[in-house]
Amino acid sequence: MKFISLIFVLTLSFGLSETLHAASIAKVKGRKVLIKAEGTELEAGKVFFIISESGKKRGLVKIKKVKGSKAIGVISKKSRAKKGWTLRKRVRKVAKRRKRMRKDDEYDPRSKMKNMAIGAVLGMNMGNMSVEQIGISPNYNTSDLSGSGFSAKVLADYRLFGGLWFRGMFGMEMLTLEDDPANAVCSESDSNVFDKPCVVEINYLTLDLHARYVFGMSTFRPWVGGGIDLLLPISNTTTALNEDKIQIANTFVGAFGADIHFSPTLMAPIQVEYNFFPPADTVSANFIAIRLGLAYKF
Repeated sequence: MKFISLIFVLTLSFGLSETLHAASIAKVKGRKVLIKAEGTELEAGKVFFIISESGKKRGLVKIKKVKGSKAIGVISKKSRAKKGWTLRKRVRKVAKRRKRMRKDDEYDPRSKMKNMAIGAVLGMNMGNMSVEQIGISPNYNTSDLSGSGFSAKVLADYRLFGGLWFRGMFGMEMLTLEDDPANAVCSESDSNVFDKPCVVEINYLTLDLHARYVFGMSTFRPWVGGGIDLLLPISNTTTALNEDKIQIANTFVGAFGADIHFSPTLMAPIQVEYNFFPPADTVSANFIAIRLGLAYKF
């Protein structure tokens, strides 16, 4: 009981001491106030809380000029001040704010802007091809092929400036297209018998060169872009095309997607591409590719 009484007395004494030695407002004129120091260290530029007679905070005052034990201050726009009210030092919780900022930095990619990334993507494609003049003149046939395939590529990103990024990819793109088996108008290589189902299977080694404009700085960053893909055929099986005409090719690309950031260094790139081959005399082709992967930023 004596211990509790002692704590109460000490607390009361400290509070009274702080009140007795607190700076007080001697005069109010508009937003300017005359302050009596009364034991409080006043310094130009410091900011104090304005405390009413009931002990409530009524606003802020900034010290503008100090002369001896008196000072001139200016209260903030939404603050109130009256003669006799006291001032209390404003202590900012800097340590807590810095700790919170460091914690946010761990998850917010905006805190540390990275300019490069490397990773890998997997994908699938859905393509279409139209082949004309199949057969022997003048009895030509036409085949419309469609199908799907897969891809696996490594990825590299580089920020050029602002929201403009370069993305390069290198890897494998597999196209597998076929016509309705009922439309058996194609032939095997070096054969003049056109009674086989039309099939095109090509495995390409690709180099993708794309420019992207990335919107925003949040964890979800959408983008639009485009570029060119270079395709080197490394194997093929076909009845619809002449094998000697399957050579190095390119596609023009329009794309959109998003980079989903899990941390300042880890993201998941997602993109959808429309690829079309420059049209030839008897062949036209295009495909849509969807890719998803992981990348490390640095």
